[in-house]
Amino acid sequence: MTVMETPTGSGIARGAHVPPKVDALHVAEVLAEIEGREFHSLPRLGETLGLGEQARKHLVREGLIHPEPLVKRCDGYKVNRDEAITLLFAAALALAAGVAIAVMLRGIKESGLPVSIAETALRSMTT
Repeated sequence: MTVMETPTGSGIARGAHVPPKVDALHVAEVLAEIEGREFHSLPRLGETLGLGEQARKHLVREGLIHPEPLVKRCDGYKVNRDEAITLLFAAALALAAGVAIAVMLRGIKESGLPVSIAETALRSMTT
């Protein structure tokens, strides 16, 4: 992953017109790498997707990732191609949703939309 830089000037960039700092996920490159092999190192894939060690452990404990049986503890878990693709898809959706939410929230706040209208819209979505 690479990090897109936010504009800098007098230090920390702040304000409604400053884009959020967003990790770039090169989906095509990662997908090509995944498709090239049957099994993938979960620590290495996690690093590519921005999943730290504790996040990976949590996903395994919760049964959200189904790794292959551990061969050597020092190598870490491996996942098959399908698990790797599913994990990449989840990472891409999470990244897209984070950007979309930040942009929408900024637009709503700048528009001055009353909370009562937002609440009415939410209620109409659920009935």
